[in-house]
Amino acid sequence: LDVRMAILDGVLAAEPQSGWQLALSLLPERGGGISHPIRLPSFRTWAQAWKPGGAWPEYNRHIQAVTERLLQHVGDDPSNRWVDLISAMPQLPRPLFDRTLEILEGVQPNEFPEESRKRIADTLRDIVSRHREFSDAKWALPQEAVDRLDAVHQRFLPADLVQRHRYLFD
Repeated sequence: LDVRMAILDGVLAAEPQSGWQLALSLLPERGGGISHPIRLPSFRTWAQAWKPGGAWPEYNRHIQAVTERLLQHVGDDPSNRWVDLISAMPQLPRPLFDRTLEILEGVQPNEFPEESRKRIADTLRDIVSRHREFSDAKWALPQEAVDRLDAVHQRFLPADLVQRHRYLFD
């Protein structure tokens, strides 16, 4: 993990945009993704001692390390990167979701250009709507988290009523 994170740090330093996209791709996917087990060798004895199962503690440390780097670099291009990070938030483990949301709650909408505020508001609205509509699903965020996201969403809404309700007609 330390070597992988050092490589990610190097890519983020040398190629910020590519590093950002790489870090985002290392986060859990919406829907959880799938994998298929490998075929064990039939003629090798080492496979007999192998037990199936994931390295969950390392996986959790991996997600935490990647999220920390994303939070460190979101300010490099906040107008675009917050949209990416907000989109990934529902898949984060709850402590990382809460930490990211706390930082987002401290962000001032007036520091962003109007178009960026609109994109952030649209992304937040989509997440809030989806999690309210499917609130009884196992993957849905708790009501308290959805309410906090909605409060942030309200702060990013455009002042212009036409822009505020434009999504209804898109």
